[in-house]
Amino acid sequence: MTEILGVIFLAGSMTQVTLRDGTRSGSPVEAVSIDGVRVGGAMVGLDRVKAVEGEFAQQWGTIAATADDAWRVRQRFERGDLAGAEVIAEPLFTQLVGNRGPTAAMVAEVLTRVRVKRSSQTGALEAWLAWYDCGNESEPLPSSFAGDLASRRAVLADRWPTLSIDAVSGLLSTLPPIWINVPSVQAWVRSADKAHAHEERRSAAYERLYRAAAKFEVDGSPVDVGGLELKLDGPKLVSEIVIARAGEVNAREAARRDLLKRLEGSPPAWLEAWVRIALGRSMLREVDPEVRRRGVLHLLHVPARFATDSPYLAGIALAESSRALLELGDRDGADVIRAELLRDYPSHQALDWPGVRDWPARGSSSVAGPAGSRDSGGKP
Repeated sequence: MTEILGVIFLAGSMTQVTLRDGTRSGSPVEAVSIDGVRVGGAMVGLDRVKAVEGEFAQQWGTIAATADDAWRVRQRFERGDLAGAEVIAEPLFTQLVGNRGPTAAMVAEVLTRVRVKRSSQTGALEAWLAWYDCGNESEPLPSSFAGDLASRRAVLADRWPTLSIDAVSGLLSTLPPIWINVPSVQAWVRSADKAHAHEERRSAAYERLYRAAAKFEVDGSPVDVGGLELKLDGPKLVSEIVIARAGEVNAREAARRDLLKRLEGSPPAWLEAWVRIALGRSMLREVDPEVRRRGVLHLLHVPARFATDSPYLAGIALAESSRALLELGDRDGADVIRAELLRDYPSHQALDWPGVRDWPARGSSSVAGPAGSRDSGGKP
């Protein structure tokens, strides 16, 4: 980028580009749009461009305000003002829907990181899907802040929204295809029902699977993976997790076999956490009490071993485990695990799940059936 943009502009008849750092480009401007400014074959995000003069000045005038907002998003995000960055980024994100250039990538990355930081799973997922669409096969998630992140983490410490990203699939460890039936997920499912399909998007398989998983938790809708391209390991992993939970009996068993193979060797911590909770939640849908107890054991791996890396999953694992033990007749164990959830995760969305919220008093006969039942907040 320095080589492309660092030459001082000398030819007065050419279009002149001034960057936010004061640099002026000597390479010819080829296009100006909401995606960015194409200079010498490279697309520069609007957040880095201060002005365009000459042949493309009029086009620049129509998007200069957008460029200013994009720059403000970057500035606020880089100094750790996450709330301020999100307020400006949200309308930009809506404006840039469908765009794939560096401006859209930067805004989507900011929103993904900020929403993950404040535990907005559905909001982060929407931003991540848009961010993923801006990538390509060699770079699933193009980062606009790679260099800045390395230099600023020590200063910003816990305020900086770091992410664990799988380099091949672009999956985020903090955004598993795991949902529970709570108001935020219900609202997202309703909005997804009204959304248009985007089968042409790179993220189409991910989007369809994540939405199907959420819809199953809310209303029990069957999951259909027909027509999805599942050759790549990322979509294949997500499909295994979703089918293990929401598929028919035989499909669930087959998905569990595939997931168990992923525990062989030494999988990364995020992957084992995903697989353990997927296996556990799948087994809780079965009728056999012994299978369901094994499911609880898989679930409890997550809070015991991966709570720091996966607090979202740890909270769900405690919630589902407590309800399952209650239904299996282990009231003491259920109370202990639920108490751990309330103590260690006081703001977790699992506390709004009916399986935890509607906790029966001791001696009550109103304990629901298997954890997959509607009464416990799951699905049959």
